[in-house]
Amino acid sequence: MKKNILITEYNPRWSKIYEREAAKILGAVRDKILAIEHIGSTAVVGLAAKPVCDLMAAIESFALTKELIEPLRKIGYHYVPEYEINLPDRRFFHRGPSETTGRPNRHFHLHIVEKDSEFWITHLLFRDYLRSHPDCAKEYAELKKKLAVASGGDINVYCNGKNNFIKNIIRLARK
Repeated sequence: MKKNILITEYNPRWSKIYEREAAKILGAVRDKILAIEHIGSTAVVGLAAKPVCDLMAAIESFALTKELIEPLRKIGYHYVPEYEINLPDRRFFHRGPSETTGRPNRHFHLHIVEKDSEFWITHLLFRDYLRSHPDCAKEYAELKKKLAVASGGDINVYCNGKNNFIKNIIRLARK
């Protein structure tokens, strides 16, 4: 049986939680990280979200990934290389439980990308557009709430249901 997808109202603590987590990551791999950003819905003030803090860190080259695995493991991150099959433009790590809910099934997601890659650019465009257009952020929150119910707990159905909205926002942000 699939777990329900939980969408919660905005938590003003999310920015502080991000800052603490970013500091932990930088403490472990500062010499490899060029930049780190808070992305995803928890990075947009007022936006309802799955209570998962997404962080995106830029590195010079994916060749450095091997050098990140052990230091990040020491601070609780698990590397998931199998995600690269469908998402070759990032390296994915996760850690849990998080402070966002105190629930053991909630995590921090760390997306390692190459600096100035399309992944880096589009995720920042999307986040920044929602931050500066609260009406779009509200529309996105409503879509996510509907999809969380309609998906029947299937995360792929939920994510695919957001694709057109996300593509449209990125198109608008590029203008």
